[in-house]
Amino acid sequence: MLEFMFWGGSKGLFSSLTGHSTIAHLTAIKLKELAVPVVEAEEQNAFLATIDRYRVALRSVANYKKDAEKVRSELLQAIIDGSV
Repeated sequence: MLEFMFWGGSKGLFSSLTGHSTIAHLTAIKLKELAVPVVEAEEQNAFLATIDRYRVALRSVANYKKDAEKVRSELLQAIIDGSV
């Protein structure tokens, strides 16, 4: 359900249910109108395993980016200091 809510939020699924105020409110009454797909446990587990693999890959990319930015910063500092 959590993954469905994240997906629905990213696709604008809830915008038609929340009105047009500054802060969107999704009431229980409006939420009950929402058709939530229900799939077998096996399919849910396969989906969650796939999501977990993507999350691991995203963390790896984020760590790589952080490391690359650190190397870039250190290299630029070395160039400025004249030690390269």
